[in-house]
Amino acid sequence: MLEFLLAHGTTVVTTNCLLSSSAVAVRTRPLVKPDSCELRRSVKQTRGLGPTHLALNKALRRQG
Repeated sequence: MLEFLLAHGTTVVTTNCLLSSSAVAVRTRPLVKPDSCELRRSVKQTRGLGPTHLALNKALRRQG
């Protein structure tokens, strides 16, 4: 599934990882426990994100 999404130009973002056809980013310590019930709370934790992941995270928060 991931290969299909990436092949079609999709970016996959989780609380700890970012995957796209042109970038891979992983949060450094501390990892954030995913919480599908309180996704906004998980996304607000930006400590340990790299610059690409942080920029996308901020853009997504502005949209939501």
